[in-house]
Amino acid sequence: MPVLGRESTEGLVAEQALYSVSIERLRSLVEFFIEQHNTQMPHSAFTGQTPDEIYFDTAVDLPAQLAAARTKARAERLAANRALTCSECSGQQASLLGSPIPL
Repeated sequence: MPVLGRESTEGLVAEQALYSVSIERLRSLVEFFIEQHNTQMPHSAFTGQTPDEIYFDTAVDLPAQLAAARTKARAERLAANRALTCSECSGQQASLLGSPIPL
């Protein structure tokens, strides 16, 4: 008896799972996937909008909202990072500013 490789074993398992599912169940799974894909999953090709939002023109200016949120998050992150200070590092930073960079 031949030893089955990983790919063929997985293929057999997938094939068995496919044939054990009824046509009605398979149809409901495909319908569910299509609905989720079109209504819930944002697409990078549509700048974060779903296909339904593009097709029915129901998106509420999502690209502009995303850009504003990115800008705000970046500004907050920069402010937080710049506000961090360390008493030990403060003296080192001052001494490093006046010294030449070693080659």
